[in-house]
Amino acid sequence: MGGNYVVIFKGCRYSNYPGRCLLLDRHRWVYLGKSQNYVGAGLYYNFDNSMLFISDNARIYPLLSYCPQWPLSQAELLRQGFFQETDLIEFLQLQKTVLSKLHPIYDVKFDGELPMSP
Repeated sequence: MGGNYVVIFKGCRYSNYPGRCLLLDRHRWVYLGKSQNYVGAGLYYNFDNSMLFISDNARIYPLLSYCPQWPLSQAELLRQGFFQETDLIEFLQLQKTVLSKLHPIYDVKFDGELPMSP
């Protein structure tokens, strides 16, 4: 997104990373940005190029949200189709790569259990 200072997003919510907001664009791609740069009404000021691309998979969006614990087990979430196995594999990979330098507020847990590779 380079020199484009104002970026319009379809969705924004609190992320599980301090000082970061979770953004979803019109293509349903997922980004993290600085909370102070989100001004509301879908507008993010990217004057400092702080926006971090996370994934082109919108199902990653809820996994990065500020949510101390999912009430259902990983197996139940998969069974109900909330996530697919590939989503969880991608999430675990993102934790080791793009997200590795960020420190989450909470470890993501499904019914009290840390996520496992399906």
